[in-house]
Amino acid sequence: MKSSPPAQPSINSAAKRFYDKVIKTKTCWLWQAYISKKGYGSFGSCGKIVRAHRYAYELEHGPIPEGLTIDHLCRIRHCVRPSHLEAVSMTLNVLRGVGPAAINARKTRCKYGHLFTEDNIYRKKNGNRACKTCSLSAATLRSKSQWTAVYAYRKQWREKNKDRVNAMACARRDKKKNTVAA
Repeated sequence: MKSSPPAQPSINSAAKRFYDKVIKTKTCWLWQAYISKKGYGSFGSCGKIVRAHRYAYELEHGPIPEGLTIDHLCRIRHCVRPSHLEAVSMTLNVLRGVGPAAINARKTRCKYGHLFTEDNIYRKKNGNRACKTCSLSAATLRSKSQWTAVYAYRKQWREKNKDRVNAMACARRDKKKNTVAA
């Protein structure tokens, strides 16, 4: 006797279960079931665990296009209101956020106030922007005043530590003589 396969829940019953776990406020629809440590809701559908916001988007708009991710326009991770969800590229999603990459991308000036224009920036090996004006100023300072300061410090140190300098010079001469003699 063959047993029949378990009945698959209908889309409507899954959607009903989904919306039973949502509290609708004036602005957002907040997920009330399991919420991960990162703040995203999870929902079980057809034997799979999916992110609640992705499920809500697919209920309203259909499948998420390949290569895109869902961005919460309201910035609330457990919101499942379809009008607050948009399929965008990962780059755009990150740049819309509040993390360091987004904050730095929105900057229009370096920390010394020079404008970030195409003529005044260059890309470092890690991809970060750098100000050409500041880099040139820093290079000029390093090449002139820094070395002047270094040489002045070394001269002052040698004068202050004459005995030590002489002892080190003698030790180097003796070591050289021993190496040559051996």
